[in-house]
Formats: sequence, C-alpha cells, structure tokens
Amino acid sequence: MMLPRLTTRIWVSALVRRCNAEGVAATVIRHGYDEAGAVLLLARYRSGLTRLFGATLQQNGQRAWLALTGPEPVNPPEADTIIEKQRRFDPDLWVIEIETERPQDFLDEVVLAQ
Repeated sequence: MMLPRLTTRIWVSALVRRCNAEGVAATVIRHGYDEAGAVLLLARYRSGLTRLFGATLQQNGQRAWLALTGPEPVNPPEADTIIEKQRRFDPDLWVIEIETERPQDFLDEVVLAQ
C-alpha cells in the first residue's frame, strides 16, 4: 500500500520554517512544481564555501539526501554549475539556500555519499 506523501511545497516550507526557527537563514531561491518537484539544498558556510545536497528516494521509498558536491565544502561556482545543469534538465526544480556550518542538522533524512 502506497502511503500519501506531502507535497513538495509543504515539505520545503516545513524545512525553511525549521531552519528559521533555529536562527538559521533559509530561503527558497527557486520555486519548482508544488506537487512533486525535485529539491536541491545549497548550504553556504561563513568561509564562503558551499555544499549541495539533492533530495532523492531510496529503494524502500524513504527520502534521503545525496551529497552532490561530495563530503567537503566546495567553491560556489562548482555548486552553481550543478544547479544550473539540473535546472536545464528539470524546470520543476526547487532550490533552497541555508546559511549554516552544519547543514546535516537540518536534514532529517539520511545523507548518502556520492
């Protein structure tokens, strides 16, 4: 039996609200399809470096995050290139930007290495 899923809009709104409630700036920088758009999370560090995570579904149907830029922060142009490539491929893409040194604290789902 397939369980009902939250719409992407509600899921993204909850993530942004959670970040903001914890004093972390979070902004939707690209609004995708409300019902089921793909989601990228761009984490900006005080150092100016970034990490990029992509929401995905595991084989068991559970959500997870894929570390698209790898385990370490990278220069912003590297993350921006991935975002732009995804945007061209998927016009329904959502992009959320958060400013934190610990993005994993806001990712309730498991983070998978690339």
